[in-house]
Amino acid sequence: MKKNQVGDYLFQNSEDALLAEKEAEKVMRLEEKMKDADIELLYRLYNKSLEKHTFKTPVGYDFMKRLKYILESNNETPGEVLPVVLEQNFFSKEQPVVEEKEKDTGSHQEKSPLFIWSLVTNIVLLILVIVMFWIVSTGDNPNVINYENAVINKYAEWEQELSERESLLREAGY
Repeated sequence: MKKNQVGDYLFQNSEDALLAEKEAEKVMRLEEKMKDADIELLYRLYNKSLEKHTFKTPVGYDFMKRLKYILESNNETPGEVLPVVLEQNFFSKEQPVVEEKEKDTGSHQEKSPLFIWSLVTNIVLLILVIVMFWIVSTGDNPNVINYENAVINKYAEWEQELSERESLLREAGY
């Protein structure tokens, strides 16, 4: 059995569970006495329990419901069988009511500091990428973008150098 469980009920706190245990003991004593009782005694017991608000937990309410069924199903019941009065409110006005957030059209929406920081960071990164492409495309060092032109220019310089040396050697008579 779980903590705070009495019979078929699991209570939210130990105080309620203790009250239910006391009521369960009352119910057991009353049921022992009810075995030999006549319908008039059961009727008085039921009405007295309603009047004094004897039961306050579901354990007691179950007993009252069983007793009410016995009285209603017996033709010799001396009077009207009243409904069981509950001692508990099931809806408290003190509970916070969750309201829907008003839908914003977006015209005057406030930006969070995190959103602004993210926006500024993205703009700075975009500017850095543009600057890097500009440096790569205008620089003299060979890179992925201008590698082919750099190699062709290098071979063209070597070819021109070789042609000049060759012509100097021919003039010198070699």
